[in-house]
Amino acid sequence: MVAGAQFCLGRDLEITPLEVIHGRLPVIAYRFNDFAYATDLSEIPPETIAGLRGLKVLVLDCLRIRPHTTHLWLERALEYVEELKPERTYFTHITHDIKHARDSTLLPDRVEWAYDGLV
Repeated sequence: MVAGAQFCLGRDLEITPLEVIHGRLPVIAYRFNDFAYATDLSEIPPETIAGLRGLKVLVLDCLRIRPHTTHLWLERALEYVEELKPERTYFTHITHDIKHARDSTLLPDRVEWAYDGLV
């Protein structure tokens, strides 16, 4: 898989692999039309930011509240949400330290903690 090399499945599903960083390692996030899935990451390189603009839904790594070396944490994840401005964001890849009811108060409008069974 080559970052940025778009391909289509059928006529209506355009898929774009995008490089993000997990610690020091490059990994791949995916954009599916106006939906993106970016987890297991600690940084979104500047060249990838443009590929994540104009999203209706962003599913983004947010491991925990306090900083981590190989994953996004709340403050950093929210900075990316503010920069990218997706219509809706779901934080995923979260630890057991996150309590949905308690920690939802830390999130701005249109940002939520993902959960099992979310459709």
